[in-house]
Amino acid sequence: MHYGLDRVKREKKKELYSCVIMNVKIIEILLPNYLENIFKRIKKSYVRTKKADNLARKVNSWINYGLSFEYLFVLRGSKFEKRVYNRTAKIPKGKVVSYKQLAESLDSKAYRAVGNAMKKNLVPLLIPCHRVVNTDRKLGGYGGGLDLKKRILFKEGVEIINGRIPEKYFVKKI
Repeated sequence: MHYGLDRVKREKKKELYSCVIMNVKIIEILLPNYLENIFKRIKKSYVRTKKADNLARKVNSWINYGLSFEYLFVLRGSKFEKRVYNRTAKIPKGKVVSYKQLAESLDSKAYRAVGNAMKKNLVPLLIPCHRVVNTDRKLGGYGGGLDLKKRILFKEGVEIINGRIPEKYFVKKI
């Protein structure tokens, strides 16, 4: 197993890092966090590689500049979670959907289960859970924190006005 790190230079106090854990495919993306927290997730048998470092750099470029990338990844989760992730992957850059819309597109009323699937997403950005928001157009939650969610959406061209996303950014049908 391989891992890669890239330093986030925006933080003033203590340095943050993004991390990618991979084999042939990306297995997990750790959004900007403290290095000691990341090392708790990395096993001693993992080896740091330039390829994984490059992918971690791409994660930071997505967050800071809106430069998305595609790469093979492993999709893990229950059958329902995988259905949620596959549908979430269809949300275009610069657009959002609500948890309710996402659930209804799966012929389900399990809005909270959709939210829980988003929370368990191991490959954020590649499965763009940051593009899923509350029905009242507020941001909802995000594993990397709401400031990071706002920053990513802004870099993708989505406006947030008074804590809400204008209707024009919502996908009508997924």
